[in-house]
Amino acid sequence: MPLTNQLQEPKKTLKRLQSEQSILLAAQHLFAEKGFAATTSKEIAYSSGLAEGLIFRYFKDKKGLLRQIMLNWFEKNLTELTALPQDNNNVTNELTILTTWIFNSYSNNLDLHKIALATKLNNNLHTEFETECNNYVDQRRTIIYERLLVHQQNQQLRQDLDIQCLYEIIQSYAMTSALFLNVKPEQQAKAIKEFINILIKGI
Repeated sequence: MPLTNQLQEPKKTLKRLQSEQSILLAAQHLFAEKGFAATTSKEIAYSSGLAEGLIFRYFKDKKGLLRQIMLNWFEKNLTELTALPQDNNNVTNELTILTTWIFNSYSNNLDLHKIALATKLNNNLHTEFETECNNYVDQRRTIIYERLLVHQQNQQLRQDLDIQCLYEIIQSYAMTSALFLNVKPEQQAKAIKEFINILIKGI
């Protein structure tokens, strides 16, 4: 390949990545606002400022676009979760770290959760990436489960405690607080502290 072409390749790659990102962000916003079925590829193209044909070149169709949005989200969440600091010596700190992350994963991604819920209720859409979705949920659960299990093994949690049940309680609390109770960022730390205090001391 001529040197000129070699130098142009990274630029082409960067331009494509930027175009893909613009399309994904535009589609994410429109899918959350209008719903998947009501959003047209023309609207996505207009919102992204790019040609409609690029949507089909990069993602094949709207379902492919939706699938990529969800897969990118799954990957981002798992990367963040894996990189979280871990405190094996203090269960209160550990619960605070995990609960805060789960809370933020909901409150900072409201559009994505709207899309995910609507997709879950639409079997035709959900089956497009059901395996990847299940794998993501399993990996997320396993990472958190294993972190909590360390504290049970260190006798910082009751030996008869069902760690899976504890995970579901934390997950439900964070989801409800972020999505339905609309807990504000300035209220978050206090709310999580009170929740964990109840978990540790019991009712």
